Amino acid sequence: MRTSTRIATLAGASTLVVGGLSAPQANAAMGETCRTVYAASGAAIGRGCFVGYGDDITVQDLKADGMRVVVKWQTTNLRNGTCHNAMGANNFTVICDYNFPENDYIYIRVCVRKGENGTDQRCSAEAGPISISSGEYA
Repeated sequence: MRTSTRIATLAGASTLVVGGLSAPQANAAMGETCRTVYAASGAAIGRGCFVGYGDDITVQDLKADGMRVVVKWQTTNLRNGTCHNAMGANNFTVICDYNFPENDYIYIRVCVRKGENGTDQRCSAEAGPISISSGEYA
């Protein structure tokens, strides 16, 4: 099992907001499906995506609030894990690089929490099933 984490600067990222609610977010050209978690005020506080090309999970912290953003994931063959961004708000996109079977599907949920093992304070709706091979909803 190959897993690694890369950090990229946040550039050109966008978030789809419809009336302050989370909408399924997909970009067929990039093979990417995303979820955003919102504060009670309606402000976006974290974003996570599954990218089919490369089997990457990306995580962005969108608010300086002392919380970390975590993408929780599980595949249909019951492999699961988390990808964390503890780098601080608006500075970096953390990229966790996985190797999943191409015929599998994945579910993702984006949460904010205090610390690595803290209790989730707020989470997005779950996205999935997402095709591992295409990065799009099955």
